[in-house]
Amino acid sequence: MASFAALAEARRRSFVALAAGGYCALVAASAAQTFAGLATFDLAWPAAVLVVGGLAGLTSALALTVASLRSPSPVGAHPG
Repeated sequence: MASFAALAEARRRSFVALAAGGYCALVAASAAQTFAGLATFDLAWPAAVLVVGGLAGLTSALALTVASLRSPSPVGAHPG
């Protein structure tokens, strides 16, 4: 979706890094729960922090990408 947005490459990369970080936090929380022998929704507080952080990262990346799709000019681009 970011490839359709009028964004500078550096900004597009930062959106993808934000989403990847959020996804990694969710995977880490799931792995921690699994290795601790806990159920998926039986979250200890460190796993809950990772889940909330991961969801925040993914949601932020999505919101920023959708907002940039509505932007008519490249964000962060300088007029030539």
